[in-house]
Amino acid sequence: MRLPENPVMFLATFAGTGNAKKAPGTMGTLAGIPFCALLLLLPLQVQMVVVMTAVLLGIMVCDKAAEELGEKDPSCVVLDEVLGLAVTLMFFPLSFFTVILGFFLFRFFDIVKPWPVNFFDERIPGGAGIVLDDVAAGLCAHLVLAVLFYVF
Repeated sequence: MRLPENPVMFLATFAGTGNAKKAPGTMGTLAGIPFCALLLLLPLQVQMVVVMTAVLLGIMVCDKAAEELGEKDPSCVVLDEVLGLAVTLMFFPLSFFTVILGFFLFRFFDIVKPWPVNFFDERIPGGAGIVLDDVAAGLCAHLVLAVLFYVF
């Protein structure tokens, strides 16, 4: 896999992982696990600031990448998946179980796109729509993960 030379595409494809021939969203999410694991080592308030800042920057990067590629939501753009996984895992303790379960829950909500995820996917244009549907999927996965942590 070749690394993108364009800085916007480098970020949007998460260092080229979005250029995977099969399941680029899943590959991008997998590539985001180390970033998310490091995030969980930070204090809770710092996690929130980092994720919120990354989401705002991600909207701009994904908007520019979609514009450059001339597509509404290019499959190679996977920064949004990394941000969605970060939202899923934010505030939870770092463990193999948390990361794996969070990964699968996030991918489920990102692929199935139930309400409210589909609202952002279908009705919000540009980088905001690209990123916010994954943030919504991450919030749904986060809530399910929180319930599971509470119950077990």
